[in-house]
Amino acid sequence: MGDASADFADFVLASLDGPVLRYSHRLVLLREADQRGIGRFEANLIIAAVLHRHGLAQEYELPPDRAVRTWILPLLTFATLQAAILYGLWWILH
Repeated sequence: MGDASADFADFVLASLDGPVLRYSHRLVLLREADQRGIGRFEANLIIAAVLHRHGLAQEYELPPDRAVRTWILPLLTFATLQAAILYGLWWILH
C-alpha cells in the first residue's frame, strides 16, 4: 500500500460510525478517494479491507464454519422441541 492508500485506509477507519457502512457514506468515501487520486476499484478494496480487518464484514463474507453456526442452533432447537412434542403425544396415547 502506498502512502495515499494507507492515509485513505486511516480516513475510512476514522469515519466509520457503526457496524454497517451505508451506501451514502460509501459514496462519500469514494469521492474522498477520488480527491486523493485513488481509483474507484482500489478505494473499494481498501474500504473492504478496513471493514474486514475490524470485524465488520457482511454475513455472506463470513467464513463457512461461522455462517453455518448461525442457522444450526435454531434448527436443533426446533428438532428437539418437535421430538419432545411427539414423545409427549406417544406417551399420552399409550
